[in-house]
Amino acid sequence: MDYENILTPEMRLKQISDVGNTVELNSSIPARRYFKSGLEMVRMANVYYDEGNLENAFGLYMKFMTLMITTKQERRAQEERLRLEREAAEAAARKAATTSQRLMTSEVKRSLPADGWSLAKSVTPVPPLPADLLLYPSDDVTPTPFPTPVSVPIPTSGAAKDSRPDIDRSKKPSLLSAVHTSRHALRTVVVPSTLMHKFLSIASSNTNNNIETCGILGGVLEYNKLVVTHLLVPLQTGKSDACITQKEEQIFDYQDQNELVTFGWIHTHPTQTAFLSSVDLHTHCSYQLLMPEAIAVVCAPKYKDNQCFCLTPSYGVDYIAGCRQSGFHPHPSEPPLYMVAEHVKFVEGAPLEVVDFRKR
Repeated sequence: MDYENILTPEMRLKQISDVGNTVELNSSIPARRYFKSGLEMVRMANVYYDEGNLENAFGLYMKFMTLMITTKQERRAQEERLRLEREAAEAAARKAATTSQRLMTSEVKRSLPADGWSLAKSVTPVPPLPADLLLYPSDDVTPTPFPTPVSVPIPTSGAAKDSRPDIDRSKKPSLLSAVHTSRHALRTVVVPSTLMHKFLSIASSNTNNNIETCGILGGVLEYNKLVVTHLLVPLQTGKSDACITQKEEQIFDYQDQNELVTFGWIHTHPTQTAFLSSVDLHTHCSYQLLMPEAIAVVCAPKYKDNQCFCLTPSYGVDYIAGCRQSGFHPHPSEPPLYMVAEHVKFVEGAPLEVVDFRKR
């Protein structure tokens, strides 16, 4: 045994605390999704604690406190700095306007003869610019949003804007072969083998009309495995390449009442193959940033192909998180942005409850 590499209890505690204190906010993720993720952190931490896995429980509790307490204080400090900077810029701008007016008046006075000053006084001076027309250096600074107590929205597989450019969705971002990847220490996601069949069955009417259907995968944590137990189908409207959810609060309430954690989402490609479009990549990124194991299941009934994908942990997550384009847009093919999710395990006979809110 290599005793030199054994950590003392103090060193191990510090190591876990450092991991728990590492929480980076991404402005592309809605604040309410952060709040929902925080609740799910506590839910999973409680499970770890009950199972006797104290290290993982401690780490998640630390992440929750960092997200909900420390980050909130940092945001307030940032807002206070921005407020002071805007006030200083406003005062400087008003002073500059007043000084400019004073100089103009002085120049006019010097350019007129002594007996002509009475005429100059009848000229109306230029008033200072109103505050709402002044441009301040910090106008382009947007503070990072902090979670507010609202539940997580259901992901959609397409853009809601009708003005998006006409881009061929078949131009797929590069998919990384499983041969060239590692599991990156991801927890196993257990998926009932009946998931795709059941989802395609309830989506069949939309599929026949070339309309996408989407749903969310909920489940529980059991001995460090993420077990999908529910397929939740929200009220929605769809197109051939888009799916927009409605009355999302129904899904949120159901998850809270049944203590379900979000493990990913599922949607159909009625006429195309199974892949992640640029819109799909951005939709999934917000889930994988909060849950590294989150999966995106794509069902392509025309080609009898169903796949479980995730962003490449070593590249895709950071790249998509930093991309600020919206709608359908091109991404580079190399390095690969997503891959087949290797940490998924399909289990025969595993129970799956389907809750279709479109029929309620």
